[in-house]
Formats: sequence, C-alpha cells, structure tokens
Amino acid sequence: MSKTFDKVCEPKLKINYTYDFGSSTYLELSVMNNYALDVPEKILLLSRNEPLKIMCATCNKKPALNICTVCMYEDYAFYCKTCSKKHAEECEDFNDYAEIPVVNSPRLGTCGYTGGTIDTERDGYYKR
Repeated sequence: MSKTFDKVCEPKLKINYTYDFGSSTYLELSVMNNYALDVPEKILLLSRNEPLKIMCATCNKKPALNICTVCMYEDYAFYCKTCSKKHAEECEDFNDYAEIPVVNSPRLGTCGYTGGTIDTERDGYYKR
C-alpha cells in the first residue's frame, strides 16, 4: 500500500475484486497497456462503458432496454420497449418491481442495480 497505482500498473497485471452490498459480484480487471500522457488535469477519462449489444429476446429486432429480474433465472429475459409492455401483461411482477434497465455493468440484474446517468446525450443504443 506504499506505492501509487501508476507505479504498479503494468501490462498483464490482473486485479481481482469482490463487490458486495448483499450479493457478491466478482470482477477481474486486466491491464492491457499503459502509456504516459502529458495532461494538465489530475483526472482524465481514458475509457468508458459502451451500451451493451443485447437484442430483445422476443422480437430479436430491437435493442433490449429492460430486463425482468424475476424471469431472468428461467429465460433470456431482455426486452425492447414494445416487448416490455407485452411482457408486463404476462408477468405480474414486472411493473411492480422486476423491471430494471439494461446497463453496462457486471451488477446488471443484481439486487435491482440500475446503473448511473453519466453522459446520456452521448450514449446511443445499438442498432443492428
């Protein structure tokens, strides 16, 4: 703990992390490359999560926007906006508590995690 991250961050370094607030998500991060940057800011965003390329389980024509946390253990429970409305008619829990947005996170579907709202104007949906 006496060294800063930039001193130990080498290519091929693997970092294991367990994220746990009631249910565990196990993460393994891999350093792919490192390079020096000359920037005046202390923090620079070098990467970001892009929207996931998950298609609707029902129509398979549009990007999935929602997941049903009740049905996800038995089915591929990802739905576009139109098919989410149809699924709500079949699954009484969907509108009550089981509908959550599809987000690019290892916590997707865990403990009702719904992600953040960073840079929503830049974010787009996957087009097939």
